Amino acid sequence: MKGIVALNDFVSTRGISGSSRGAHLIRAALEGQFDVVTLTPDRIARTRLSRLSDLVLWDRRRAAKKARDAGAAAVVHLANTGGRVAGVQSIVLMHDTMVLDHWRDFDLGYAAYARLQFGHAVRQAHRIVTPSNHSKSRIKKYWPFADVQVIPWPCPGEVTAHPLKERQAQVLVVASADRHKRLPLAVEVLSQVRESGIKIDLHFVVRAGNGMRDFQETVNAADPESHWIKVHENLEQDELESLYRDSYCLMVPSLDEGYCLPAIEAARHGTPVVHADRGALPEVVPIGDGGRREGEDDADLLARRLKAVLSPLTWTAQSVSVQSAATARSQTTFVEEWNRLVESTLR
Repeated sequence: MKGIVALNDFVSTRGISGSSRGAHLIRAALEGQFDVVTLTPDRIARTRLSRLSDLVLWDRRRAAKKARDAGAAAVVHLANTGGRVAGVQSIVLMHDTMVLDHWRDFDLGYAAYARLQFGHAVRQAHRIVTPSNHSKSRIKKYWPFADVQVIPWPCPGEVTAHPLKERQAQVLVVASADRHKRLPLAVEVLSQVRESGIKIDLHFVVRAGNGMRDFQETVNAADPESHWIKVHENLEQDELESLYRDSYCLMVPSLDEGYCLPAIEAARHGTPVVHADRGALPEVVPIGDGGRREGEDDADLLARRLKAVLSPLTWTAQSVSVQSAATARSQTTFVEEWNRLVESTLR
């Protein structure tokens, strides 16, 4: 008889994001070995204060209690926080500690919630899982006693590169419109590159976030007639895959990244990734160009790397590099590591 494992999937109630796609990957990984029960709150409160209160109670006790009521021996909390009750082991997927590291870039209510909940979740957890060594080092900085295992996100399909000659002259950015994602920086960089005479468009795939207004104002100021900037929302996965496949490169302008699943999603199609060496990005998709030059800020670094990747020779070399990075993150290894982790936790 298979054991029962519960997934606290509150994150998917907030819409499609990197975290919700990660939750889907973990569910698929465990379903072959365990009977998986997905847990979500019975209701979502209407007011901000009520939502925060309900979320604290859900994470601290209700999710684990609901897991026990379902007969689960373990609950996997899929979005940084969660508690435990007697008879149910707690496994917490902690994506990163960015809200603690860069709290000024987050909603103050969420920052306060994180300060209240993250430490509690770590102390309650039997195991902590995170997708990168960068995130592990940050977690251990705050909680040196934590038992943290790194399980990188897998490449979500077969690696098949689309040739450069069949791609569109466009840069793709896939992110929430949160301040720490720095979407206006991508507009600044593309404006700078276009001013040098290079004609290339910019496509955003965005989910609403706390920097949405600033982002929209930046887009409207830079391209009021929508000639070269296009913003996509609520795309289906196949539409997103088409953008990955057809774009020259993916740009990640973020201040920090605990992993950046879109980077591996792009790499699967042989699409180079332009970033500023923030967070886990050098670990996930290294660029290997010697890094930042003296006096170079993030905008200058991103612009230089974008101009470089527009050269066919550089594009080809970086396409091969990201394909290797994607291939190294196999779905089989991801499934094995998650099943082994859950099994060892239940012993």
